[in-house]
Amino acid sequence: MYADILRYYDGKFPLIVAMLSATVCHKLIFTSDDCCSDAAWRDPVTVTTDYGYDPDIFWDDDGTVYVMLANNPVMSTFSVELTAEAIGPVNTKDNYCYLMISERRTEKNH
Repeated sequence: MYADILRYYDGKFPLIVAMLSATVCHKLIFTSDDCCSDAAWRDPVTVTTDYGYDPDIFWDDDGTVYVMLANNPVMSTFSVELTAEAIGPVNTKDNYCYLMISERRTEKNH
């Protein structure tokens, strides 16, 4: 598992991680009402794609959940329905979202 990201949104703590195998990358999204209690963590929602790593999770103003992935040489973004474990296309908007990413210096050629 790689690149775990813990967020706080709407009273919950979502944690997204990437679980890589030789052919597929599962994104697992765990949620908890109390991030300090082992018993409060729910089973993960699994989103499977054959691409992307280092996931991040983002909530738009309308409540839509998006996952961003590093997918050389570009960043991939798609919407996620957390209760249905379904992914969908990103809707184009006239507004901007700013994505802060770190590149370089984490390892050679990264």
